Amino acid sequence: MPNLKVLQDQPEQLKSQLYGFDGANVRPLLTDNTGRTDIRPLSSSTDSVAIDATNLDIRELSNATDNVLVYGNDGTTNRVILTNATGQTDIRPLTTADQVTVSATDLDVRDLTNATDNVLVYGNDGTTNRVILTNATGQTDIRPLTTADQVTVSATDLDVRDLTNATDNVLVYGNDGTTNRVILTNATGQTDIRPLTTADQVTVSATDLDIRALDSVTDSVTAIVSVSHTEPAADNVTTSDTYAGTGQDVATWRTFSFFIENTSATAVSGTVKIQISPDNTKWVDDGAEYVLEQNETTVLVTSKYLRYARVAYKSTVTATPADLSISFQAQS
Repeated sequence: MPNLKVLQDQPEQLKSQLYGFDGANVRPLLTDNTGRTDIRPLSSSTDSVAIDATNLDIRELSNATDNVLVYGNDGTTNRVILTNATGQTDIRPLTTADQVTVSATDLDVRDLTNATDNVLVYGNDGTTNRVILTNATGQTDIRPLTTADQVTVSATDLDVRDLTNATDNVLVYGNDGTTNRVILTNATGQTDIRPLTTADQVTVSATDLDIRALDSVTDSVTAIVSVSHTEPAADNVTTSDTYAGTGQDVATWRTFSFFIENTSATAVSGTVKIQISPDNTKWVDDGAEYVLEQNETTVLVTSKYLRYARVAYKSTVTATPADLSISFQAQS
């Protein structure tokens, strides 16, 4: 076999050539003097690649001397994301134009404590925000802010305490058509229907009174009551320069009125008005004054209820008395 002697005695002289293909021609694969594939360009002028670098430091990286820039984008340009000395993202503005100035007085940046710090809570009065206040225990303070907002409640012997049925009561009122009246009870709590005064009492006289259980078959009650009252002909009075009048007890009458006539012989006038009283002593007006000319008449009635009523009269012109006739009529 050709070259067999060389293979046997001098194997280091035996060579094999490896080829590659560059897309057009077959090319021998080269190695350097250590046998590693030589990746240098074949032609120093046309196949070479020039790489320019400043201070190219090919070595293992360390966090003490090396860094990698991380970029964000402002919508147009990539921008380096900065950190402070501890590695936290630095949010300070890059230029003076980007700076935001915040002014504060006595700015206290520290841990908050309930002993020295607070947060104001606001409500709105319909127009303006108002601080909601609390008292020393933290309860909402409902006192008025100003004297103009204060409400004064006056009370005599105000007793603020738990109520007991032994010492306290609540009055229940009814209305007699004009005035609220306390509804009374007897000692057992039953409604007391007795009259308050002797004048309010009603006496019933009966002959052969049959007290028994009533039966709808044999018993019936028919009541027709109509009582009218006319005071005798009159209080004929002469007026003076001050109001005068005679009280009339009207407690038992459902409706009543006063008829007044100016009976003066000459053309003089008198002034009249209706008044009411709880005790036939203290009088209050219950209507406007009315000037009654000679031969003129009028009727006066009350609009509110007190036990007594009267016509108060005086001269319209000073030192010029008038003669009046006053009649009282009532119906139960």
